[in-house]
Amino acid sequence: MRGQGEKTLKEVLEQMVQTYNMEPKMTQAKIKGEWETIVGPVVARHTERVFLSKKCLYVKMTSAPLKQELFYGREQLIARINEHLGKEAVEMVIFS
Repeated sequence: MRGQGEKTLKEVLEQMVQTYNMEPKMTQAKIKGEWETIVGPVVARHTERVFLSKKCLYVKMTSAPLKQELFYGREQLIARINEHLGKEAVEMVIFS
């Protein structure tokens, strides 16, 4: 039983994430860590860098044809990423 003013560990961690504005970096880390699961091994193998800034995901690719294919399917990619994360974390994808 909790006493007055006591918080659960989950509440403390959520407050810390909010206080230190850690949510964007945690989301970026989750996308990077699960990139291969989200896009598959072929795309992951040709991905050089993934960076999230203000709901815009920047993806640097090593294969021009694959980059072009992903460009045309970017709406599906955004939907897949957001579904995987369980929230609307990405609104736009920019390939380079």
